[in-house]
Amino acid sequence: MKRITKILLSTAILASTLVVSKPSFALKDFESKKGLAIGNKIPSFDLENDTGTTIKFDDNYKGKVLLLTVANYCNKDLAGVWTINSYYKFYKNKNFAFPFIFSRRCVPGYVPNFFVSQSAHSTSSQVKIPYFLMDWDEEITKTFKGSKEFPIVYVVDKTGTIRYKEVLNTPFLSHEKIDKTLASLLQE
Repeated sequence: MKRITKILLSTAILASTLVVSKPSFALKDFESKKGLAIGNKIPSFDLENDTGTTIKFDDNYKGKVLLLTVANYCNKDLAGVWTINSYYKFYKNKNFAFPFIFSRRCVPGYVPNFFVSQSAHSTSSQVKIPYFLMDWDEEITKTFKGSKEFPIVYVVDKTGTIRYKEVLNTPFLSHEKIDKTLASLLQE
């Protein structure tokens, strides 16, 4: 009986280390390809901003070139989003918008919406992002298959088609491709 218990305990320990160990490169590569892909149309969405006002997709984003970010409260390189200079290069263009869809997808337990939205509002004013769009029920985040680990950036053309997608998994990422894609789409 003791031997069976030892075998079961050893198997459980081995299984738990496999579950909590870091995913392999192949798994990370596979995960980065999940969700909406280049060539897909993005869904229309109406979400609250960080001050509680409903932002309607059709009124604010339809027919514009979008630099759309899907992130959550715990993304590792959330700060990497603020290094995307494209936002600051194109923000005055009336045909450009920067929707930042933000969820609390990774937060364990109960965290009040107020706390999350206040944190987002504080950040948005510091980095001069117009506002975060709060995805409280995570419906849009799930549609985009937002990563629990890293922010995902999409460049979307005026017809709502994804033309570029990037998982921000390194703070040293070059954003030249994002800039070129945006500039090209804004000239169309």
